[in-house]
Amino acid sequence: VDAAFLIDQLNTSIESRLKNNYMSLEFRAAYEQIDNATAKEKREFVNSLKTFHETALTYLNEWTKWLDDIKVFTWITLKNEKLKWEHVESAALWMISRNYFNAKVMGTLFNQFAILERYLDANKDSLEKEESADKKWVHIFCDFKTNSWPYNAISKVVDSVGCE
Repeated sequence: VDAAFLIDQLNTSIESRLKNNYMSLEFRAAYEQIDNATAKEKREFVNSLKTFHETALTYLNEWTKWLDDIKVFTWITLKNEKLKWEHVESAALWMISRNYFNAKVMGTLFNQFAILERYLDANKDSLEKEESADKKWVHIFCDFKTNSWPYNAISKVVDSVGCE
């Protein structure tokens, strides 16, 4: 899940470089060294840089296409936005489609999500201190166990992916 997030960031960066005709300092220095070059040669230099970025995007997308499946689990990192049922549900449906999760447990999963949602709102500050998603989930599940709150369905979704 973390790899998919980082690869998305890399993809966005390369797309932006392509769109904005970005030239690193090294490329800019090389470009400025070709003072004696014709306008055509300078255009070819810029076009080769553009081709480089296009090729990098093509390979990145081809090599990482399989990560699209696990993007439904990005919420498990607890990094970006408020936890939403639709994210948990998408992950559960993905698991159900592969026979990793029982569809009959969806009601239980939603009930546990509701408890988790309130818990996350109340404990946001203490969880932000934890660096890794694994440690956050250990903290969460320990608190759930201590308070005798049910978490078997939500833990099955989280455990199926792992966080780091």
